[in-house]
Amino acid sequence: MSKVYKSDYGHDLRITVGKDLTGVTSHKLYVKKPNGLTAEWATVVATPATAGVLSHTVINGDFNLAGQYLIQAEVVFATTIFKGETVKLKVWERFE
Repeated sequence: MSKVYKSDYGHDLRITVGKDLTGVTSHKLYVKKPNGLTAEWATVVATPATAGVLSHTVINGDFNLAGQYLIQAEVVFATTIFKGETVKLKVWERFE
């Protein structure tokens, strides 16, 4: 992924979970922003589900701060809840 800048939106953020997502019942991304506040971002399972990729289309306000974002996927199956490894994503100020 190329650099992401503060206030960017409209592009897809794709997170590889590392598990086959066939049969998943719910899924989301937990996000810790640079100021320590947390958010939950909606996701869709990318095709094919066997690739284990979640996709989130970044909306206005998701990247409202510059700095390091910590992102962790959570997927729920009928009998299992699985959290992926935390991904670190730097969001840049304009002109950096």
